[in-house]
Amino acid sequence: MKTLKKKVFIISFLVSCFYFSKATAQVNQSTEITELIEQKIEFNRDHDNFIDGYQIQLFNGKEAETRKKKKEFKEDFPDIEISLFYSSPEYKLRIGNFKTKIEAVRVLNKIKDKYRGARILETKIIY
Repeated sequence: MKTLKKKVFIISFLVSCFYFSKATAQVNQSTEITELIEQKIEFNRDHDNFIDGYQIQLFNGKEAETRKKKKEFKEDFPDIEISLFYSSPEYKLRIGNFKTKIEAVRVLNKIKDKYRGARILETKIIY
């Protein structure tokens, strides 16, 4: 009796393995979605505005303190572009999108008395 159960189990197991190995998934995707995906790919190709460049990081820390520093910076230097973003685990405050390091150094020299911890970073910038 035990051998019969073993044989039935083995045969069932082999049949199920064979069945699942032949199974395929079929995805039905509407033509509208396909067209949107193709449009997005084409848009990305035409609008690749990221280049290697430099930014100056002023501060990184908790959200409330970073927002406060951003406000202070805007008051001190209203003509300099500033951005705040989150990169785990902290918020970061950066200025500029400089194509050359010389441009970044010029701005750093303007702000270094007030923002002693500022530093130049190599990064991808939007241009």
